[in-house]
Amino acid sequence: MKKKLTGIIAFVAVATLFTGCNDTAGALLELPRVEFNVWTMPSVERVLRDIEYPEYYTQSPALSYAGAANEYESGQILFTTDDDVAFYDLKVRDLVSENGDRIFASDMQVFNQRYTQLRILTASSSGRPLGYYPDALIPMQYAKQAGENAFKTDGKTRNQGLWIRIKTRETTPAGVYTGKFTLTVNDETVEIPVTYEVYDFVLTNENHVKNSFNLFQEGIAGGQLSGTNETYTQVVDTLLDYRVCTNNPCFDNPSDEDYVATYKKYAADERYSAYNVQTLEEVKLLVENSTPELNLIDKAFMYLMDEPFNELPRAEQRNKDAIDGLIALANSYTLDELESFGLTRSDIEGIETLITLTDSIGRIDGLRTWCPLVSDYDTQAMRDKYAWYRENAYKGANGELEGKDYGTTWFYYCVHPHEPHANINIDMDLVASRAVSWMQYGYGVEGQLYWGTATYRFNESIYDYTNGWEPCDVYENPLVYPAANGDGILLYPGMKYGVEEFFPSIRLEALRDGFEDYEYLYALENAMEKYSQKYGVTDFNFDSLMKNIYDSVFTGTVANSDYTRILEAKSAVASMIELISSNAHAIVEVGEIDAVNSSVPFTVYAKAGTKLSFNGKVYEGTPSGDGVKFALTQTLGAGKNYLRLTFINGTIENEYKVYLSAKVSAVSYFNTQEDIEKWTASERLSGENKAHIELSYNDDPAYLKEGAGSMKASFKACAWTGAETVDYTPYIRIAKEHIVGNDSLKDLNYIEFAVYNAGEEFTLTVDVEAQDGTRTRTKRYNSYLVGHGWNIIRITGLSSFTWTVSGNEISSFLSAIRIGIPLEEADRTLYFDKVYCEYIG
Repeated sequence: MKKKLTGIIAFVAVATLFTGCNDTAGALLELPRVEFNVWTMPSVERVLRDIEYPEYYTQSPALSYAGAANEYESGQILFTTDDDVAFYDLKVRDLVSENGDRIFASDMQVFNQRYTQLRILTASSSGRPLGYYPDALIPMQYAKQAGENAFKTDGKTRNQGLWIRIKTRETTPAGVYTGKFTLTVNDETVEIPVTYEVYDFVLTNENHVKNSFNLFQEGIAGGQLSGTNETYTQVVDTLLDYRVCTNNPCFDNPSDEDYVATYKKYAADERYSAYNVQTLEEVKLLVENSTPELNLIDKAFMYLMDEPFNELPRAEQRNKDAIDGLIALANSYTLDELESFGLTRSDIEGIETLITLTDSIGRIDGLRTWCPLVSDYDTQAMRDKYAWYRENAYKGANGELEGKDYGTTWFYYCVHPHEPHANINIDMDLVASRAVSWMQYGYGVEGQLYWGTATYRFNESIYDYTNGWEPCDVYENPLVYPAANGDGILLYPGMKYGVEEFFPSIRLEALRDGFEDYEYLYALENAMEKYSQKYGVTDFNFDSLMKNIYDSVFTGTVANSDYTRILEAKSAVASMIELISSNAHAIVEVGEIDAVNSSVPFTVYAKAGTKLSFNGKVYEGTPSGDGVKFALTQTLGAGKNYLRLTFINGTIENEYKVYLSAKVSAVSYFNTQEDIEKWTASERLSGENKAHIELSYNDDPAYLKEGAGSMKASFKACAWTGAETVDYTPYIRIAKEHIVGNDSLKDLNYIEFAVYNAGEEFTLTVDVEAQDGTRTRTKRYNSYLVGHGWNIIRITGLSSFTWTVSGNEISSFLSAIRIGIPLEEADRTLYFDKVYCEYIG
């Protein structure tokens, strides 16, 4: 380890040094000399205990935050050492703006990062290291009382992280706040500069992210040694501070009075977005206790079945029975009765009826609320399929709901999906936990459901009617569910530290960050809709406008592992909110990347009289509705490219900055016949029609994504031999030199192409090819469901791809990309267009 900061206190041996240091240990004893590095990280990157990160070590560590008023934001201070540490602590202080406004130290909380040893990987193919991962966040005062602010290293390099959460107040003025925190390691202190940029808007307390996270009362007792109704409610309220809504807000076996009182409490709480109502009798109870002032069923859904693997007919019937029951219940009340409840028949008959599904569970006809795994939304074809499903929900035994649109979709995650798809297991990129909410907003998915939050028992143990479930010490064993690290554990029980509190996991903090990001998107879309109408924009589409930003955060259901992208995306959305709220009331609409010309077009709408400064030139807009419009283009160069604009309205100027893209390169836009010649096609292993794939130039406008032409790929079906059914996948191939020239495929952030499927949906495969000495090897990289019409396929992750053969790493020798289709008994025609790549920024 390269050491940069050195303690200067002389060594004094102390026999009891590591038996439990408290607040005063450093003051009472002259402590050993310690050499250490101090560094910082944002809250979206997990730092393992025993791995060195020299690229982040610095002589001048600094911590930076950015967020709205009334928002939680966190950062990490870490120190790295080879030496034994007898004492460490962090002192926080007020942060002060130039105007003298303050973010108070009383609104900050310091946590000690506790490390969990992972002995197996959730996804064995992930290539992640085993070892000690940070997860539980222990409030520093309890960590010190337990003597956990000391450790021995046995001469090995060790990281220790401190997590500092700051909550701005609703009244915190916008501005830049600065100050210093003090880290003490043994007797050495280090001052760490802190900057907090507070945006010029207030984050709402209302939670628009519909979510439901399961909580089991008997599961709490395994770790907190208390499964009382009061403890259950304590967990519900603790999770609600993270915008997490528990599946059932009410404790087990309540009286009708307790049940109604509990649902009234949370129906009135703007942070609670969704709760489960298990039976029609409970629906009836909530209906008849609703009032015009408090609607008790507005947030209700019915969680009918969980993963009905071999019970599809029963699941289908249960869905129909629930919907028929809701129709009957709605019709059982007179209009006057419904008015007295503050309800309509649609309110009752439209309650969501949800069944969780995995990729191993077949289709359930007429299901109203589809809740498949997150990974089931990975391609546009899959998303289109669920859109069709939701439009064809069960209409009632006599078609009572014909013409009604009550279909919805939710995300589901539990043990699965595995990497690379987003989930919240310990051994995953922390940014994936946060990115789920961006995916939910971007794909218009109504809700997200997770199976467990405070499960302190082994989920597959056998229930003992004398002693109950077998408890699990989740601090030491992250596998309450086999082979899924941290699954079902988002809170840690404080009883281990002698308190009745519950402590957060880093993943829970990341989830809240994602939910708060969702509120940014919600606020921005509503503001943009208002001003787009004012500016006469008739084709306003928020998702289209946000495409570049979404693309920087996730592809399909895979989060971008570069954590800077989600921070930049949040900053961009914050800038958009400030911009549209500014004197200019401006909307910036970024178009699609033009890799041929290495540029991105953009359009700006703003208040009448606004001028725009861009690339050193001031522009005057053309009239558009009650405002003005600008249409310009940003050229893309090497490295990271940002769009920087200044809006000038009288004497007021507003700055705007948004990340666009790294360097891009056109691979094949097929505007000329020569582009076709970059591509080759596979041949059959034997038999007739060996050359069964024909590649040709197409200029039919019906099959063009962009430009003058596309490539037509005609796959001819054959009578396949037995060997071919085992060993052959028809494919088209493009060599590395046609993609990146002399560079490596591992220099890429992604490769993207558009493919038009003229037939039924199918699964397209992507294989990578490597030249291993004189031998050509291939490996399946990913697969994508391709629907009818245009599909956008983005191949990500090549930069971190590893491929080991006989102990040799060969991924640096990637030589080609193969795009394959399954063996079929009918001809298939595909059209390819707009193939380009983005380099790592």
